[in-house]
Amino acid sequence: MEAVWQRFQECDVSDKTAIKNKLREIASLTTLAICPPVEKVKRKSIMEGNEVKFIKSLKRDHSDIESSDSSHESLNDSTSSSSHSSIEETKRRKVPLMLEHFPQEIHEYIEDVIDVTADGNCGYRAIATLLGKGEESWAQVRLDLIKEIKTWHADYVQIFGSKERVQELVNSLYVDNLSFAPCDKWMTIPDMGYVIASRYNVVLVYLSISGSMTFLPLRGPPVSPSNQRLISIGFLPNSHFVPVFLKEGSPIPPVALQWRHFCSADAREWETPYTARMQVFKSLFPCEEKEHVTSQV
Repeated sequence: MEAVWQRFQECDVSDKTAIKNKLREIASLTTLAICPPVEKVKRKSIMEGNEVKFIKSLKRDHSDIESSDSSHESLNDSTSSSSHSSIEETKRRKVPLMLEHFPQEIHEYIEDVIDVTADGNCGYRAIATLLGKGEESWAQVRLDLIKEIKTWHADYVQIFGSKERVQELVNSLYVDNLSFAPCDKWMTIPDMGYVIASRYNVVLVYLSISGSMTFLPLRGPPVSPSNQRLISIGFLPNSHFVPVFLKEGSPIPPVALQWRHFCSADAREWETPYTARMQVFKSLFPCEEKEHVTSQV
């Protein structure tokens, strides 16, 4: 434990978050249900159609990575820094806080921002990072969200308005090119916000200069406070998503509008522990709150 503590002290915010998540998994088996372990891509798929094609392409990609990792062991220290292959953990590039990309009123509550690769998968890379999986698990996140939408298809048809829109979202999660995703494959908010919060049983905060909101799980009662996880994702003006780390107890934006209309009765309690923090956030933007009230009249 002394070695773990020493390592924790030396880590940056993102690595500390990953260590905390692992310790929670060890301390409580219920955490395993919140964030399922990443499935090995080489397992035989029970899915059909496009998912089989997607997973086959992932197998080839991961096979190349594993091969690169093996050869990496034989390289000396002078050449090891040139290796870009790692399925265990992406080496994240820490960047300046980029506070200018977020509302000035919340600058003091942002502790850190971590950049991820800008390849069209940045939204899913950001979520994988925030879940402690490492950004290279972005493909697994896409697969998890496909499963979420298909499992609760009828619910999402109600939320998004039509089967066609739901199918568009599913299609956007499939990618043929693992090195770059075109714009029709990019993450979209608020749609994917509901899916992510529900799939991983997390509180997802979305921050943007053009508007912020919080997503809560659509179904099921809240887990115990010690096992609840709040993660934050930021959207930059250049259409790039990044993981954002908020300070403990910081204000968070109000719940996304559709949530109250479509969440299950037992899921409503998810909002209760965060009501005070949402009220503080609203007080930071009195003009926006007044406009919102006026629009409801």
